[in-house]
This record gives sequence, structure tokens and C-alpha cells, in this order.
Amino acid sequence: MAGYQGSELELKFTGARNEDNVDQEAMLPTTALCTQTFKLTYTPTQFAGDGLFSNPSFTMGLNRGETWRVKTPLDFTGDDVDYLNQESYLAAMFRGDYGHWSLSHSRAFQEDRVDSQNDAETSSSGIEVEVVLNQYFGFNSGIQYVNSRYKNIALEHDSLLASLRFTANYPRNWHSSLAYTWNREESSDGAADIRVQTMELMTQWAFLQATESRVGVNFLATSSYQKREGAGVEADEYQVYLGVSITWANNI
Repeated sequence: MAGYQGSELELKFTGARNEDNVDQEAMLPTTALCTQTFKLTYTPTQFAGDGLFSNPSFTMGLNRGETWRVKTPLDFTGDDVDYLNQESYLAAMFRGDYGHWSLSHSRAFQEDRVDSQNDAETSSSGIEVEVVLNQYFGFNSGIQYVNSRYKNIALEHDSLLASLRFTANYPRNWHSSLAYTWNREESSDGAADIRVQTMELMTQWAFLQATESRVGVNFLATSSYQKREGAGVEADEYQVYLGVSITWANNI
């Protein structure tokens, strides 16, 4: 492991190699795993403030793992192993008194050198926003798009997820949230075209705070509705959950 920590720049690198069959059993194969991780973070200090692009932080990184068969006994009849997994990513975040927002993108691929039917490549892009309206109310929202390609079977899969959540922290220990998510999944062969909408309402009431002389009591109520469409099926699902929890101070 190696790294560098400065006032604005941080760099981390790790690498490792491991092998199984540590007892060197003659009838068993030996497989090696080699991993590397790299991460670079840049946080410039000259953009402090409360604007839309204030207090930025930029990150880039790489995760890589390779597995292969080091030694195979002559009479071993199991499958061979030789594949590579790799992911690279970029991200940017900006913060202010209003909250924060961020952008991210990643790209990953899997290469199976024994059976190329398993080869796949996935890219993901997203944006997330969190806004603090005041000490009681806020909301966060996000959109994520994922594209997966399975090269040797000419199949492509797309997923789009959008979410919105409102939160409220009332006086006298009340907390509530209302969340809505929309998800659509499609495949290039037409086998999958699914749309799912979900709405959830949650309320929590801290009726009694735990102290040295008494336990704490919390009430929770959650209700949700989900609508699923696609593949010739349309389904609606409703759920309601009521709960109570008992807590106590650590020094009781």
C-alpha cells in the first residue's frame, strides 16, 4: 500500500497477490488472485463559498482484479479459470449551505479468457442532488442510467432509475419522508420491457427519549404502493407496516 496526502491532493494505491491451496495438496489446482486499486482525489481550496460550484471535490479511480490457474494437476477434470474484472470511475461533488450535488460515471468490464460467452461491459452515469430548505424540510433526487452489453451473444440491457424524496423533521421528535421511484428496464432482444413505480410514506415518532431512569419508546408507520408493468403483466401491490421499538441508554 502506498499513498500521498497533501492539502488539496490525496493519492492511494494498493496491490496484492494471493494463492489458494496453501497446503500444496497434489490433487488440487492452485489459483492466483491479483488485485490493484488506485484512487486520486483533488479538493481545491480556492473555490470555497456557497455557490452552485462551490467547495468542489473531484475523484478518479481504478479497481482491477485478475484470476488465473497457476498449477493444474494432470488428472484434474474441473473447469479452467482465467478472467479479468476491471472498473474505472470519475466523480465530482459540490457543496454549499443549500446542500450538495454530484455527478458520477463508471465503466466496468469482465473478460473471461476461458469462455468468452461470459464477457460483459457495463457503463453507469448518474446525478444526485440534495437540498436543505431549512432546519425542518429538505429533499433529494437522483437519476441513474446503466447500460450493459454482453458482447458474444449480441445482447444489450438498459436501466433507467429516477428517485425523489422529501423529508420533514418536526419539533417534538417527529420525522417523516415521502419517496417516489421510477425504474424502466429494456433489453435489445425485446424480452424485457419492465416499468416499476414505487411510492412510500414513512412516519416515525420518538415518544419517549431513553434516559438513565427509563427506556425510550419509538413508534413507526410505513405504507407503500408499487405498480409493475411489462412482459404482458400488470400488478399492483400495497403494504402497510406498524411498529414500536424500545431503546435504553448505554449506562442503564
